[in-house]
Amino acid sequence: MTTVIATKTACIYLRLSREKKENEDSLKNHRLTLTSLAEREGYNFKIYSDGIASSMDGDRLEYNLMIDDIKNGMYSAIFAHDVDRLSRNGATLLALSNMLEMFCPNVITPSFEYDLRDDSSKMMFSFGSIIAEQEYRQIKKRLLSGKIASAKQGKCLNSLVAYGYTKDEEGKLVPDEDESKIVREAVELCLQGLPYGAISQMLNIKGYRGKKGGKFTNVAIQRYFTNPIYRGTLIYSNARGNVELKNNHEPLITDAEYQLINEMAFNRRKHYNKTRDIAPAYVIAGMVTCEVCGIRMPLNTTKRNGKLKGYYETRIIKKCSHNRHTPCENYGVALDGIERAVINSVKQYSKELETELGELKTDDKSSLVDKLNNKIKDAEKAVKQLGAKEENLLSLAVDGLIDNSTFKDRQAKLQDEKKAHLSSIEEHKNSLKNLDSSAQEKRLCYLVGNINKLRTTADIRDNGDYSEQEKVHHVTECNAFLKSIISKIGYYKESRDAEPQIKIEWLQ
Repeated sequence: MTTVIATKTACIYLRLSREKKENEDSLKNHRLTLTSLAEREGYNFKIYSDGIASSMDGDRLEYNLMIDDIKNGMYSAIFAHDVDRLSRNGATLLALSNMLEMFCPNVITPSFEYDLRDDSSKMMFSFGSIIAEQEYRQIKKRLLSGKIASAKQGKCLNSLVAYGYTKDEEGKLVPDEDESKIVREAVELCLQGLPYGAISQMLNIKGYRGKKGGKFTNVAIQRYFTNPIYRGTLIYSNARGNVELKNNHEPLITDAEYQLINEMAFNRRKHYNKTRDIAPAYVIAGMVTCEVCGIRMPLNTTKRNGKLKGYYETRIIKKCSHNRHTPCENYGVALDGIERAVINSVKQYSKELETELGELKTDDKSSLVDKLNNKIKDAEKAVKQLGAKEENLLSLAVDGLIDNSTFKDRQAKLQDEKKAHLSSIEEHKNSLKNLDSSAQEKRLCYLVGNINKLRTTADIRDNGDYSEQEKVHHVTECNAFLKSIISKIGYYKESRDAEPQIKIEWLQ
């Protein structure tokens, strides 16, 4: 028996094929085959193994380390189960063969040995790379088609499942016992009129956390009310097709709740711009509008002690800031008096809400039908107005009165707004077909039940039973409540001694 003395160095690369359904036993067999082959050929060797690796070369850590070692002249041969384990991309394999020809020309597999310095052998290697790439494309097509087929069966293919859900043994979505309760709590808070920022803060204060342990954000809360998955719809798409399955799994938000919440969010954006994380300092902060010029009136604090114990007297700013040369003659007044007048108006308005709630409870949905029809008409009118604005914008661009960048920015904003109105029209029409007053009834119950809890900023601040954090919370809650039913508070005071006048425009 002749003993072969190992004097040559080689690297062994191990990688399983996900598409060929290879497992850990396959990896052991490959390792045994290649190590035995290397020993028989008289090589000292080092093993590089990526296991079941990504098809992207950049994701294969051991492969990339091996390539660096080859370039450093550490090996004269490379062992692999097949050419396609090095790469299935033809261009990548061609570049690899050129590099190996310089540093490590011997590529050895159980079925063939390539010497890349030999033209015919290199041609065979290239031919093998073509076959590998073609095979990879076919495998990829089958894989993508298989995913589409799985999605059509209602299986969730996302590696990270949406918050509130988990997967059962078949890969289908089912509500997570703990997370789904938190999503429902967020829904209830949103139906109360709280903005996304306030909801995320309240959930964080209670110690709730996301799937990865992070705190809730505005974006995360908004996702619950925009992602179709929370309404029981599964959506999946890849290069081989698109899948949309309604009523696929148990929803965490009803269609009626979704429509009402998005309508409230749209009104909040329309009248109060984007919701900020900063807590409002006053109950009616951001709501008072000058009746003379229509400009939002910021609140101001005087520099003398007033009636509010321990606080400076807060007043509505006297002059509108949009035109300093000819300011509006709209005199200021103590904030507390205006807030009390607003709250009293809200209490009067609650009688209309009680009437509507009573109709819904007796299954009289005529008021709901009228409201939906009016919303459709308003949205259709808005779409026409936006169409006219688009035509005017185009005329400005053609006449050279605005540059191309400005035109595109304004056009994009108009199209987004138009899309939102068209979407609301479709949703309202669907609501008419399938009348579900449960969300509206829940919303009205909350409004009627909580109107009497409204307090002025002074009342909240003077309450000795509240901590500073609780005071901030109550002011935020009252402000969000009012913004959910009031589009604006018009204010006018003709002279210093005149009685202030307020005009409230309701959202409900």
